[in-house]
Order: sequence, then C-alpha cells, then structure tokens
Amino acid sequence: RPGAVEREARAIDAEFNMGLSADQWRQFQLTKSLSNHGHSFHKMGCGNYCTLTQNATSSPRPDLVRYWNDKYHAENMRLVVIGK
Repeated sequence: RPGAVEREARAIDAEFNMGLSADQWRQFQLTKSLSNHGHSFHKMGCGNYCTLTQNATSSPRPDLVRYWNDKYHAENMRLVVIGK
C-alpha cells in the first residue's frame, strides 16, 4: 500500500525516541556495545527514521520484500506448544 512503509518507519522512529530516556533500554544498548564484536548480538537491533531512510534515492520496500521472501517461509519457522 502506498505510504505503509513510510508510516511504519515513523512508528519505529517514535518507539526509538521513547526508548532513549528509558534506563532499561540504555542498559540493553550498553550490554550490546560491550558484547563480542563478532557476534550477531552486537549488531544494531533497532533504527530510527534516519537509519531506515538513509538511501533516499529509492524506497526501502524492495529490500523489505526481499527480506520477507528470504526469511519468512516454513523452513525457517518452528512451532512450540506448551500445555499443562
């Protein structure tokens, strides 16, 4: 849908900005920054509007569709059922 990617980028930016002043979020970011640089945990886990739209010459939609097609399929999913 037109504008859906833009709205989502704005929503992510709002969540990012709310977390900046939260002690728990800052502690988590500190933990990530001190972790092993070769581990995926060390990588950026959240962005803001600028990081999500830094390639202003094109829409991020093709990258999102490619990611969806590569990652979201049955071979990558697991079902866990917990009962009493």
